[in-house]
Amino acid sequence: MAVPSSGALSLKGIAHEIDDDDYTSTTIPGPYSLKDLSDGSVDTINTNNPVSDRPDGSAPHAMSEWYGYDHDSAGTSFSSVIADFSLTAGSGATVYSSLKTFTLTSPTGALTATLTDQGGSSYGQLYVSISDSGDPGTSGTGNSATGFTLEGSTATILNVLGGSSSGTIYVRYKFKGHSSGANEDFNCTFTCNSVSDVVVVTKSTTR
Repeated sequence: MAVPSSGALSLKGIAHEIDDDDYTSTTIPGPYSLKDLSDGSVDTINTNNPVSDRPDGSAPHAMSEWYGYDHDSAGTSFSSVIADFSLTAGSGATVYSSLKTFTLTSPTGALTATLTDQGGSSYGQLYVSISDSGDPGTSGTGNSATGFTLEGSTATILNVLGGSSSGTIYVRYKFKGHSSGANEDFNCTFTCNSVSDVVVVTKSTTR
């Protein structure tokens, strides 16, 4: 069990988290000082935790720096991911996907989304917009979203989820059909803290 994210904290509980990966453990830890726990002297601080959920290692040390710390955190992960799907448009017409979402856990730094062609040619134009606060909408800019970013470029949310340990990412796609009938697959690669998830989007233009 990780260190609680609110309320009063105990030095003993923090020591248990470092010693036993369990803030509520009943073993007898230490004795340890807050300084030795905070600066990594007892054990290396797990940097898989977001910056806001781990001590900064610098004096003055504070118990509040430990809120949400999980000593055995596995790091950034994607869950409830977006399934592969298709977007179909008439020649030269523009369509939008429904709202897509996934869960991002233990993010660090930026989240990026990049659209890349699986083949050698691109038929029609595919765009993506991402937000960590709500639906980007068909404008692509709702809820402080990135705006629709064309295939071959990268949509970026800096400091994704604002240091929260977990949250929902909201995604919209836009597709402008090719001048004639065509089908092709594109990879939409989401990356955070060197961890990635790939969604295959099939672009389909009707004749």
